[in-house]
Amino acid sequence: PIRGHQVFLHIKRRRWLNTQTGKVVYRDWTQVGKGTRMTSEFAAFLKDISRYQPD
Repeated sequence: PIRGHQVFLHIKRRRWLNTQTGKVVYRDWTQVGKGTRMTSEFAAFLKDISRYQPD
């Protein structure tokens, strides 16, 4: 919700066609952190650098 308002989320899952193999390629959502659009590893990296305290 944005500032207390209800919203409707329209989620698109993108797919690409590999013209050389004829196979459809799509994102592996098991590697994406829950509630984010980034991989779990990248989310952990951002969390780690946000704790950085310069001397």
